[in-house]
Amino acid sequence: MEKNISIVIGFLVGLVFVNYEIDYNFLFDLGIKPEPVRLAVKLIGLLSTLICGLTLIFDAWRAMRSS
Repeated sequence: MEKNISIVIGFLVGLVFVNYEIDYNFLFDLGIKPEPVRLAVKLIGLLSTLICGLTLIFDAWRAMRSS
């Protein structure tokens, strides 16, 4: 059960990283271009959502087959 909760949390965090626009203007003050950071955050969110979502789907499919 704890595994499924952590997978759902990972899925939701991935959705937040992909869908919400985060303000990266503070990176200009540090001398860092925000475009690569924004791309990396979106990519990490997409991969997290994809992996966690597929894991949830396959766990549900396995549970349906075993019952």
